[in-house]
Amino acid sequence: MRGTGEYNRGTRRGKPWHLTLSLTLSVMNLPTVTVTLNLSLRLLADALGNAVEGGSRYWAAVREFTLDGEGFLDCDSVADGRARWQIEDMETGRIHTLDRVALFEGVRILGEKYPWHLGALLDRKRSDSFTGDALLQCALFGGIIYG
Repeated sequence: MRGTGEYNRGTRRGKPWHLTLSLTLSVMNLPTVTVTLNLSLRLLADALGNAVEGGSRYWAAVREFTLDGEGFLDCDSVADGRARWQIEDMETGRIHTLDRVALFEGVRILGEKYPWHLGALLDRKRSDSFTGDALLQCALFGGIIYG
């Protein structure tokens, strides 16, 4: 399966609130299919939370981050562009920046290379720490390199 994608950020009252993702997928000799999805930032923030609170802890450490008013990691701030996090790849020691652009690019890559993970992301019953980990790796590395 191969694909290409692009995204547009929607706004509500001047604040970004969703991601529109268009993917063109082709499987072997079958006709190509273009799919357009509107993803809420809440969905992306939840997946990021699943990653940093469990799914990616075997390789990633969040070094610079933001907290919400209750003292928890503020995943919304990355998804809506208010913050940039620094995440260390504990296997290599390299520090990677996670911001909204990287997160959106990760979703595009997830859809192109790992459509089963994108399907899980869209289905809250199936989205879990593995899905979040896949999204985070796509956002930072351009693909899944661990696990």
